[in-house]
Amino acid sequence: MSEQTGRGVFLQARLGSQRLPHKILLDLGGKTVLEQCMARLNLVDADYRVVLTDSYSYDVLNRICQRNPGWDCFMGPAQDVLARYVFASRHFAVDTVIRATADNPLVSYDLANMLIDQQLQEPADYRAQTGMPYGTGVELIRSAALEQAFVESMDPFDREHVCPFIYNNADRFSVIRNSAPEAYLHADLRLTLDTEEDYRFLKSLYRHYPLANLPRLSELIKSMYSVAV
Repeated sequence: MSEQTGRGVFLQARLGSQRLPHKILLDLGGKTVLEQCMARLNLVDADYRVVLTDSYSYDVLNRICQRNPGWDCFMGPAQDVLARYVFASRHFAVDTVIRATADNPLVSYDLANMLIDQQLQEPADYRAQTGMPYGTGVELIRSAALEQAFVESMDPFDREHVCPFIYNNADRFSVIRNSAPEAYLHADLRLTLDTEEDYRFLKSLYRHYPLANLPRLSELIKSMYSVAV
């Protein structure tokens, strides 16, 4: 295995959603939901950007990656998503993973870059933020911590959700969760895609706000909550 020194944005994606099938291929502002995620994650300071998927989804998602320069597509186990992350981190030789999921088209690149800056100042095995709108955050994880979780965790929940083994064992891993900056503190706001209602709401946002310009999350929140006087 090569020495791991890089930083990778790993975007977890699949087509097999039961509640809203193929939701990441739905149109949102003239692009697929997946591509809206990719566009925002292009602004994260990273060496690699990779869609992590399973064998069922690979052919379709790989074609999307091929038409988006700078993106690779990596196939791993369908249920053992932790293994998928570990295998990808080995393949791309990254020591730091920025974990995002493809049902969050308004993922915040600015919050992600804040995490990276904080990590450079104070390294941790796991780092995340709290208090921002649901569906806008990412997780930063050291690959070494993922490797340890991969070896030690046998719980299917931990392996499907990647990070719980790490942050639920804060006595063994260095875990830092800080509040997002004040301008981002709107935990009441839901900006993810899981249901038809979510999709209708997101479509309305793309109709009413210039999201194609990729505004910072704080700018979007300010626009949404501003009151004319």
